[in-house]
Amino acid sequence: MTPTTLSATLAPLLAGSGSGSELDPNSVSPGLVGFLATFGVVLAAILLLLNMTARLRRMKHREELDAEREQAAQDAGREDTAEHSSLESPPRQETGMAGDGGTSPETGDQPPEGLGRR
Repeated sequence: MTPTTLSATLAPLLAGSGSGSELDPNSVSPGLVGFLATFGVVLAAILLLLNMTARLRRMKHREELDAEREQAAQDAGREDTAEHSSLESPPRQETGMAGDGGTSPETGDQPPEGLGRR
């Protein structure tokens, strides 16, 4: 079929003048099938939104638990470090000012390289 034959065949059908019976716009409705299709789409959207809300709440709760666990681990690490350092050696008291570059009168230690005066 060529395009001109196809257009000549479809033109009267599309124009609606060939059939003689017109549809009344007040009596035309989607019917039961249209209602069921719309109801199915709305129901699916509601179920998807409920599922998404539950997943977001669960994800937020897991993040809060992870943050609490991390904080507890950091606190436990600080306590362990404090216990080990107090058992190994007493804290050193320095009489010099921080960053003055001099030696400590008690121990005679030199500051690490790059931290002293130039």
